[in-house]
Amino acid sequence: MRSKILVAGADSSFCRSFFQAVEARGVCVEKIPIKTHSSGEMELGAFSGGAKDLVLQLPFLSPNKTFLCAQLLNKKFPVLPFCIPFVPYARNLESFSALYSDFRKIQTFDFHMSKTSFPFLRDEDLSDFFAKALQGFSFDEKTTFVLGPDKGSLRRATRLGQVLQLPVFIAEKKRMERECLVSLPDIPPSFRTCIVRDDILDSGETLEAAITSLKRMGIFRIIAVVTHVLSSDWDPSLQGIDLVTLDIFEGPSQSSLFKIPFADFLLSRILDLPRGF
Repeated sequence: MRSKILVAGADSSFCRSFFQAVEARGVCVEKIPIKTHSSGEMELGAFSGGAKDLVLQLPFLSPNKTFLCAQLLNKKFPVLPFCIPFVPYARNLESFSALYSDFRKIQTFDFHMSKTSFPFLRDEDLSDFFAKALQGFSFDEKTTFVLGPDKGSLRRATRLGQVLQLPVFIAEKKRMERECLVSLPDIPPSFRTCIVRDDILDSGETLEAAITSLKRMGIFRIIAVVTHVLSSDWDPSLQGIDLVTLDIFEGPSQSSLFKIPFADFLLSRILDLPRGF
């Protein structure tokens, strides 16, 4: 058992779930208060002394706040191994990655930092979670397929298809100046239900474009399976679909949004990390 894990993060429902999982297991952790000033600057609150062997940062909804918090933690604990399981999607991830000088001591969830990190959990490894959640959905396996909306989703879509024992198709994405278009492959007309697997749902991006194309094709039912939801607003193209995601980030409040509790599994993986990585 680790001697002490320092935990920093937002006051979110996921973070509260994480601490409930910690309490249930009797794990020794200490929360670092994060103060955000009106100017937008952040500072670390007080914490106790003593031996510590890991710094864990739980997610903020804002990529900028996640970045600022990571800077503070990196300066305060330059020697301790640092674990940031989830990085909210941001287009400045190059600068985020450049924050760290020793990548051997970084453990991160493999969203968009796979080239510069050593992930202890990859996105396609969540297929068992999503497959279990999908057991509560009624669909005919003979007329259902899994779609990866672009080449970047190949691994996660293929893995989910393997677990569910469903055929998998990969679409092609084309980005115009202000628009994202998804061209579907040749899909037999007998298929009536599609499970789309992607990493994030963001307004105007790949998943929304794929759903629009599927609706034009005449797919009767669409189940979107995403790791987390970035947009807080429903686009008109999302009306009438089921959305399955993890309870990592706060998402839109909709009756067709299904969240899978993830805190206990995350804690298990963190406790399994070798000391010093």
